[in-house]
Amino acid sequence: MILQLLTGIHNLTTLLFGIFISAFFLGVKPIMKNFGKLLLFALVDVFFYWGINLFTGTAFANQLYPVLVHLPLILFLFLCYRYSLLSCCISVFSAYLCCQFSNWAGILAFSICSLDWVYYLTRILTTCAVFSLLSRHLCQTTALLLSKSDRDLCILGAMPLVYYLFDYVTTKFSTGQHKLFFQRKIRSLLSSAFFHLFIIFLIMPQRNFPIFCTPEIKSLLNLWDLLLVSAISFFCLYTLRNPRRNRKSASTAT
Repeated sequence: MILQLLTGIHNLTTLLFGIFISAFFLGVKPIMKNFGKLLLFALVDVFFYWGINLFTGTAFANQLYPVLVHLPLILFLFLCYRYSLLSCCISVFSAYLCCQFSNWAGILAFSICSLDWVYYLTRILTTCAVFSLLSRHLCQTTALLLSKSDRDLCILGAMPLVYYLFDYVTTKFSTGQHKLFFQRKIRSLLSSAFFHLFIIFLIMPQRNFPIFCTPEIKSLLNLWDLLLVSAISFFCLYTLRNPRRNRKSASTAT
């Protein structure tokens, strides 16, 4: 009973995390009106996904998860808030990448105690903590980044897109004993590369992007961004360079 409850809460918090962070990354203001719109979309999307799950089965619905959840979210942000379609795609893919923090924390907790309820509880707490950190200290900067030209957006969004496609294909269609070990090595590599690319776009002065002309961003946001990204990059590289721990976690999960 407790495990089922924690599983449901985990799925709900992950869904809300992806919806709200995708919107905040674009620059949607965290006001009651926008909270109401996003919660209404989440409610409709949940019932839509449950309906497909009921008629087609869980396995088929999970394979169509991007079509049932992510594609409607992209279209919702594009039609409701009038952001460019490219910016909406990058925002959703980046939010999906940020969901992996709770995944890593859950895997670490499970490798220590091998209890399913600890895994889900850790993921729930990590999701809430990451949401609080990103929404307070990072979303204003990502909104500036996502307002850049389409050429720069294609460069910035390449890594989240590659990660998204890789994770979806390997998670839904790959089989094999060493699948999880291989996935985590590639995930760590892609995540580290993405956040290093984020630093480059953040600290390099570029034409028509006066990020250093805003005192608030210069004094506060950039400092938080660099501290956050440095910690994330170190964690990714540490995970990538410890194959024994990854292999042990993979064998435990399978």
